[in-house]
Amino acid sequence: MQDYIVFQLTGPMAAWGDITIGENRPTHRGPTRSAVIGILAGALRIRRDDTQALAALHEAVGVGTLTLTAGSVTRDYHTSQVPPAVALKGRSGVTRREELLELRRYNRETGSSAGTTVSTREYLCDAAWLASVWVRSDADYAIDAFLQALGRPGFVPYLGRKSCPVMLPLGARIIAAESIHAALRSWWSQRPTPSVAEVLPGSAAVMFRLEWDIDGLAGVPEISRALRRDAPADRSRWQFLNRSVCQGECALEETS
Repeated sequence: MQDYIVFQLTGPMAAWGDITIGENRPTHRGPTRSAVIGILAGALRIRRDDTQALAALHEAVGVGTLTLTAGSVTRDYHTSQVPPAVALKGRSGVTRREELLELRRYNRETGSSAGTTVSTREYLCDAAWLASVWVRSDADYAIDAFLQALGRPGFVPYLGRKSCPVMLPLGARIIAAESIHAALRSWWSQRPTPSVAEVLPGSAAVMFRLEWDIDGLAGVPEISRALRRDAPADRSRWQFLNRSVCQGECALEETS
């Protein structure tokens, strides 16, 4: 038996960062490993610049995700203005107004352009997932700490980007089960109210896509493997490593 913590992720929009080339910012079709770890880190109030704590959390946990509904893809033509890092060096807690004033001053003094960044960003609309996390045997983390943090997050959880808040409480529960699939089914049978069941377009007896880390015990046949570049490497440089992810299918309720 293994202790798992299972929680739900759904909202009007989500964006799970994929490999970015130039101005195009695509999204994975489901939560990435780095995104799930980011949600845990935010709940634990680990800051983005605490690379040591983030690396320890990454090594400590395994992740599985179940796609309940994939939603639809929409794209946003996005522009933003920010001053270069050198203009804000040594300053923290800068407001948006202060950023724009600093940008104006910097452009005036250096003769630079407006500093506008243009991008096309993908989002998933009306999608829903379940996340399952387990603590590896040699880790120092206690799964009870995750449950407490997800119940009262230190930082507001969001679905990949800050503009994508969660629509429902995470509804985290610790479940002792023989596999990821068994943990997901147990959570589903005792799911909170409200839950992602209310946004499903159909029955939970259909087959859903399950993805999990290769060291996890899924409890369902592995159909294929895929390569993801979503293992956190260096947060300060936005660098990620490749990892193999196992893929299979499972239902949350018995088929009739």
